[in-house]
Amino acid sequence: MPQLFQSRALGVDGDTGYVVTEGSAAFLQQALVEAGDDLSAASAQADAERLRATLLERSRAMHRLNVVRASLLDGMWIESWKDGRITVRAWIDRVKGKAPAGKTTGEYVVDRLKTKGVADEIRILDISRIGAAKGGDGQIEQFTLEVKFK
Repeated sequence: MPQLFQSRALGVDGDTGYVVTEGSAAFLQQALVEAGDDLSAASAQADAERLRATLLERSRAMHRLNVVRASLLDGMWIESWKDGRITVRAWIDRVKGKAPAGKTTGEYVVDRLKTKGVADEIRILDISRIGAAKGGDGQIEQFTLEVKFK
């Protein structure tokens, strides 16, 4: 089977495991030229590098999202994610009793995240209950994590 282009691996992205190749930039440059763009080789190379960097950053973000989602218990969801602060919510009746004795569900999720090896530091900023009627426990547990990804 003929090869469309030959490429030399420049390295492997540590977060995603994707191989970064020398040929990927050349392939993208050729595609731009064939599409009729009148670009210099240097301009096309710069565009290809920006695209490669964007794709790598997006793949890292998706990898991090998948790791966090896989660390959540059934009945939990990510409410917000901004600048390394992740707010998680959970239906209390769905997660009750799923964390080991002596641990909150937030602590249990932090322990699970730590085993994945994607962050240098993870800490719980706050834990609260939402929807509490007078004297009740509430229906939703919420906690915010601060995560410093590698």
